[in-house]
Parts: sequence; C-alpha cells; structure tokens
Amino acid sequence: TDNFDMQIALRYEDYGSKDSVDPKLVLRWSPIDSLTLRFTGQTTFRAAHPDETSATRVTALQFVSQAGAFKAVDISGNANLDPEEATTYNFGFVTDFGTDNWTATLDFYDFEFKNPIIFENHQQLVNAFASTDAATKAAVSGQMYGGVDTLPYDANTNNFTAASVGRIASNFVNGPETLTNGVDLYVQYETDYADGMLSSGVELNYVAKYDVAAYMKGSVQIAPAFECVGFFNIANTCRSMPELKGKGFVSYTTDAHSFYGALNYISSYDDRRSNLEVAPHTTID
Repeated sequence: TDNFDMQIALRYEDYGSKDSVDPKLVLRWSPIDSLTLRFTGQTTFRAAHPDETSATRVTALQFVSQAGAFKAVDISGNANLDPEEATTYNFGFVTDFGTDNWTATLDFYDFEFKNPIIFENHQQLVNAFASTDAATKAAVSGQMYGGVDTLPYDANTNNFTAASVGRIASNFVNGPETLTNGVDLYVQYETDYADGMLSSGVELNYVAKYDVAAYMKGSVQIAPAFECVGFFNIANTCRSMPELKGKGFVSYTTDAHSFYGALNYISSYDDRRSNLEVAPHTTID
C-alpha cells in the first residue's frame, strides 16, 4: 500500500564445509505523512576468515597482573572454527515533525551472537592457571610457558606458578554467547542562512546491555559470565564500554566553504581491577 511496505528475503551461503540459510524481514509503516515506523529482523552467518584459521602465529606484549609485567602472548588461528551466527533486530521511527527543517530517528537494537569468533583473553587464561581448582588449571596448562627455558608447563618437569609465566598461547575460538542491546538517537535541524545551509543536531548511543556468558573448555569453566557495559574491561574479551556516547554538532556550508564544530561526550566507566572510576570526558572538534 502507499503507507505500508514489507520485504521478505532469504539468503543461502555455502562455504564448502559450512552453509547457512538466513531469513530477513523488513517492515515500514507511515500512519501519517510526518512519521514512519520501521522494523528489521534477520539472522546472519559469518565463516572464519584466513587469519582466524591460519596456524601462523602473531605475538603481542600484554600485561599479566600475576606477574606484574608485560609478557608475550602468541595468538594462533584455529582450522576447526564453527561459523559465527547472530539473530538481530531493530525497531524505531523516523520523523520530520511535519516540517522541512527537522529530521529525527530513534531506534532500539538487539543482537544475540552464538559461537562468536574471538581470540582468548590472555588474562582470563592466566587467572584460570592460577586457580586452586585442579580441573580449571589443567584445562589451560598446555597454553602456559615458563621456567628457565620458557618451556610448556609440566607438573613434574617444568612446574611454575602464574607469577612466573613467561609466555601465553592464545587461540582463536568460538567464544561464549553474547547479547547486546541499546538505543540510537539522531536529531538534526537545518535551514537556509545567508548564502549557505546552516545545520545543527545531536547524536546519541546508549548501550543498555552487553552480556557475555561464561567461557568453557568442554565442561570446565575458564572464565565466569560478565557484563561489559560501564567497565574498562582490561581483563576480558570486551573493549572499554561506557554506557553513553553523544555528540552535538553545528555546520555551515556554502558553495566555496564548509565549517564544522562538534562537542563530544563519553560517560564514566569503572576499572574493576582497583574499583576506580574513569571520569566522564568532553572534547571539542
């Protein structure tokens, strides 16, 4: 109809040993001229790329808390990775408030990842190695190197503690299930001014949830489940993740010139290692 649109799609992918069928549904409804409601829901599929499956080793220096020093972390690919899968949806609206000057969008998004392709966090591995639980320590002992000649851990011939780890082997793996959702807001006003176009607006992203399930090797828990939002995340697989990021901007454009300025804001987040707060900060561009 003139005010309602629906699209249905089906995608088939075949990577030889892996294949997938993924549906997609898109809905748009405009109950009035100035408002459009929208929804998208789909499943997605991502096979591992060559860097994630290659046996080639990449080495980086990373800080290990038990050792109080930076240690070598060797990251290797994994030829046995399963595809990463996700179920995603978002819904929201678009409006111009019945004018030619305003544009606004508000969207809620929700992503659920299964078998995400990640590389193991070195600190989680060392924490497991330092565990008093024998099964947990045994599950990662083969990835720890130390002793006089930095050889693999062996309880009988090369026994060392987490504080004496000299090198860590980290692999690409299918990580724990991850769920994230949040809200995106965009508002802009623009108008003719003198010989150009004057525009101003705000952009906001609020992350409501970013939950990662426990990391398991078989039936052994290597790392517990954790929440990423609002934390520095130095000792897990997440990046630093403040709850709120925003930007207010002003621009003026003519045929010959363009001027732009922005005020950027990032909310505070906590460093779990020392119960310190990273203060919110604002920058000007």
